Amino acid sequence: MKEVYKILTKRALLTLFIVLFSMIGFATTYYVSNSGNDSNDGKSTAASWKTLAKVNSASLVAGDNVFFKCGDSWFGQLVPKSGSSSGVITYGAYGTGTKPLIHEAVSLNSTSNWTNVGGNIWRNADPTLSGTELLTNCTDASSFTDIVANGSANETISTSEYNAGTKSVSVHGTATGGNIFAMYIRTNTSIPMSAGKWYEFSFYAKASATSQINDVYPTDGSGNDVGAIHSSNKDITTSWSKITYRFSPNVDTSGRLYITFGLGLANGNYMYFDDFSYQEITGYAATIEVGNILFNNSTCGVRKWG
Repeated sequence: MKEVYKILTKRALLTLFIVLFSMIGFATTYYVSNSGNDSNDGKSTAASWKTLAKVNSASLVAGDNVFFKCGDSWFGQLVPKSGSSSGVITYGAYGTGTKPLIHEAVSLNSTSNWTNVGGNIWRNADPTLSGTELLTNCTDASSFTDIVANGSANETISTSEYNAGTKSVSVHGTATGGNIFAMYIRTNTSIPMSAGKWYEFSFYAKASATSQINDVYPTDGSGNDVGAIHSSNKDITTSWSKITYRFSPNVDTSGRLYITFGLGLANGNYMYFDDFSYQEITGYAATIEVGNILFNNSTCGVRKWG
């Protein structure tokens, strides 16, 4: 019996060694430096990647390593990917000198980054969009006709109220919602979301009486939050107005967008939605929280929300 036990143990160890050797054999080490190029394969210091966006969008697998060059720094957000039960994904450094730095802050020191709105107030300029619409039938109300109202509202396509075209999504409140998800509309079909990339989602809205949009949620195919915007309530008036949200997913997925208003649409009121758009942002997008404004290492000005 003891001999059999020994044989099984040796076989198990051999199997474990083979599994570990295979896992290590498929692992890849990628290098990132300020002098790199995102068109490189990143697999050597001479062919390093350059940006955080490239790292965030890379298809990393268990056992992979991502090393940033010592002495270099990056502005933006690193979105680490998880490994699996077969191995971790390691983020670290290579070279000599000071540790590489990743700053959440962003340098917006070009005049193209700012718009003078008068009264010595400057607004960060809108980012550049890809120009490729990622919503099916974006100018048609059918993009957002999938509604779950939990008995608090009913939804139709309105041909009498619209911002452009010939129709809009019309939601009629039939009860007072108990939470923000008591009433919402969502995309009919899945839309692409890539970790580390920025997206702009916009639409036009109007209400029969002043109402509110409580929140907008990007979700994966299972309804899990993948980087929700969590913005403050947005008032919807009796005139058509454009509503814009920007966000960056934390995973690669094919998900849906939800517009919630369970606490914002009163019984008997109507809310209308039209001209939806969802595009990738190709330039920098300011996040919801903006840090101090520095000029020549000194603070200048104060934030003014709007």
